[in-house]
Amino acid sequence: MGRGFRLALLLLCAWPCACSRPDRVGRGSVVSLEYLVMVDGKTEDTNQGGEPLRLTVGSGVLPRAAEESLIGMRPGEERSLNVPAAYGERDPKAVSAVPRASFGAMAKDLAPGKVVLGLRDGKPARARVERIDGQSVRLDFNHRLAGKEVYFRLKLLSVARP
Repeated sequence: MGRGFRLALLLLCAWPCACSRPDRVGRGSVVSLEYLVMVDGKTEDTNQGGEPLRLTVGSGVLPRAAEESLIGMRPGEERSLNVPAAYGERDPKAVSAVPRASFGAMAKDLAPGKVVLGLRDGKPARARVERIDGQSVRLDFNHRLAGKEVYFRLKLLSVARP
């Protein structure tokens, strides 16, 4: 075997190791991170000082733009981004009135702002009670941050390839 062939074979074998960059986030990486979510300057959610959020990049746990901003990051790095309508635009068709009686014994505990499990397109979905008008309950199936620009601050704590 010639020396040039052995060198080419060695480079070919080493190529995947050099390119996979296990210390950087890629699609499918399992990451742990600290996050802060704000809307209009007010904190909506954070895990700072608590348990890290663990997720697989690309799984949809966070809005797509937030997850994609993690790609290429190394542990210890932070990213901040503003995402317009991060949780989608508000959909007026996602608001509906249902009979109060359909909640059974739970009906007495209903109040505006309370999150309940309802049916949307025949599937279970979370909804927020918007208002109660006599025997009718108006439910909003939109994400509570739908239509709003959301600020994310993400700090990568660890990364692992699947």
